[in-house]
Amino acid sequence: MIAPEIQVVHHEQRGVRVIVPQHLKPLDQLVHNELAAAPPFLTAILTAAEDPDVREWEMGGNACVVEITGDRVAVVNEFSGQATELDRAVFVDVLRRVADVLAHPR
Repeated sequence: MIAPEIQVVHHEQRGVRVIVPQHLKPLDQLVHNELAAAPPFLTAILTAAEDPDVREWEMGGNACVVEITGDRVAVVNEFSGQATELDRAVFVDVLRRVADVLAHPR
């Protein structure tokens, strides 16, 4: 289940957004700047994050890097220098919701 402070929404002009507290802002930047425009990137990250056999994994996009280490996921925006870390299960739930919103915009 997505943590209560995280909302995934479809924005008519801005696409998919993740509304988060400031300390989780790199998550919104990852979704809005990287994943919404590149479904294969979303699929690759979600596949790795969902696989319990993947204990260490990293993938970078244009601005953001995702690092999976055990039960934690770090999202780092290399341009802004902002970084956040969250529970892997929460991260998976957010990405599943992002995929759903992209497939069925409201």
